[in-house]
Amino acid sequence: MPTRTLDVALWDYRDQAGRKRRAHYRETFELPDSEVERGERAGVFTNEPTASAPPLPTKSSTNRELVDWLVERGDADRDEVKGLTKAQLWQRIETTEDVAAQ
Repeated sequence: MPTRTLDVALWDYRDQAGRKRRAHYRETFELPDSEVERGERAGVFTNEPTASAPPLPTKSSTNRELVDWLVERGDADRDEVKGLTKAQLWQRIETTEDVAAQ
């Protein structure tokens, strides 16, 4: 059964056995498919979490940390950027962040 987290104060639903249940804000619970559809139409569930981008590295980061950041973001191949200078890495990071902001 699908699991959802409630994003409203209270919501009444029916469990798999057809019994009435009540969920409270931020409670995570299992639902039959019919109740998932009903809840999604009503907009009572939280959005599914998405993978968040790693935080921007600090200016004191080493070249290796900058390379790791670019690779972790999926914006570069390690072999492609490991030979760059710190200034070139920062330029690449700033370009990446500018594109992500658009």
